Amino acid sequence: MYKSFSSQFFGSRALVIGDFAYTCMNGCMFDRKKPDSPERCKAEKVKPDSPERCKINVLRLPLICLVRLQDRLQDQCSVCYHYHYHSDSSFFSGISIREGKDIRMKAVILVGGFGTRLRPLTLTKPKPLVEFVNKPIILHQIEALKDVGVTEVILAINYQPQVMLSVLEEFETKVGIKITCSQETEPLGTAGPLALVREKLCESDEPFFVLNSDVTCRYPLNEMIEFHKAHGGEASILVTKVDEPSKYGVVVLDEETGMVKNFVEKPKFFVGNKINAGIYLLNTCVLNRIQPRPTSIEREVFPAIANEGNLFAMVLTGFWMDIGQPKDYLKGLRLYLDHERRNSPQELSGGPNIIGNVLIDSSAKVGEGCIIGPDVVVGPNCVVESGVRLSSCTLMRGVRVKSSAHVSGSIIGWYSTIGESVLVSNMSVLGEDVHVRDTIYLNGVVVLPHKEIKSHFVNPEIIM
Repeated sequence: MYKSFSSQFFGSRALVIGDFAYTCMNGCMFDRKKPDSPERCKAEKVKPDSPERCKINVLRLPLICLVRLQDRLQDQCSVCYHYHYHSDSSFFSGISIREGKDIRMKAVILVGGFGTRLRPLTLTKPKPLVEFVNKPIILHQIEALKDVGVTEVILAINYQPQVMLSVLEEFETKVGIKITCSQETEPLGTAGPLALVREKLCESDEPFFVLNSDVTCRYPLNEMIEFHKAHGGEASILVTKVDEPSKYGVVVLDEETGMVKNFVEKPKFFVGNKINAGIYLLNTCVLNRIQPRPTSIEREVFPAIANEGNLFAMVLTGFWMDIGQPKDYLKGLRLYLDHERRNSPQELSGGPNIIGNVLIDSSAKVGEGCIIGPDVVVGPNCVVESGVRLSSCTLMRGVRVKSSAHVSGSIIGWYSTIGESVLVSNMSVLGEDVHVRDTIYLNGVVVLPHKEIKSHFVNPEIIM
């Protein structure tokens, strides 16, 4: 006889089936809203008595559904689970079941300090809140983490925490994820912040993500989870290929298994072309290696794990960039827009005056006779008057570019004004509320916030 179970759903808890479901052949997924209506999964059929695993890791349905649908569940794919309730029914022969624990993955984003490399933008706004493609840098990462089932994101910060906190509430509501902050009283490097949140990360045995907040890429987090499960080591790091590895610290790895052998800082001779991409998936036991003091996870923690054969690297496919300084910010912008063109072209702007990849916020106003692109982002509530030329640049919220001006290879901060027939070029970065008079030429300048520019600057310099 089948045992009697409550028909109440278990919320976020999972009903799970043991490692070797020998009676299973082909997978079924069950709609929680319609537990009597199974939906076939796409898992490949496996032979009876085969311990092959399908891609369904957790069935979220009440125990009563298993009993009621035992004839359909005879076709269940073999799935890897690890629980211990034994039924008297012959149907459950070779299968062990128990009520699963809450599965709640966490992530830490290393926000860091003052954002000096991205000044003057970070003089009025914390670096993670600076927009990249019309969205705060950190929000790209939070949304990617939410998409793979992360339920809580912890931000390790030591600069302008009050400003951060006021915005994070909005992100929590928008994304539907818990966001907390861990404030450092002193800079703790890339590993020390993890020790500060050890207790929270160890609330479950699930591995946790660690992300460098400056990194943009396609965030292959699902692939990292599968990779991490497959190799069984303590830690997984994402690596990316570069053309000139001598400029970086190179990760030397076994190309077949992904096991990291060692790290070589700025090698004089070719030892590999893969570098740390700043995204990690770590088991909680890694925290035992870290003390709450200034520590580098790249130089101290990872080499120790690699020496024990427990560090593995997954090679990123697609674009990647550390956008923590203006030159790389604009390069990352180009790579991101190119990725959008290939994968979501409907997200980009089009029209007779658009060249290449361009993203213009729907609230922005663009006048007649403009030529915009390639690689341009125009933010919310911007006004671009007639005859303007924009290329390889970004305009933050509320910028006004007056008629016949030309902005190229530059970043224009929030609520700034570019006067008529002005030329701004060569990696110029204007902070918030900068106003440039008509017919001015700015070449490679960095302008601090709240300035008015009344004369030409033909050589790169910082305008205080």
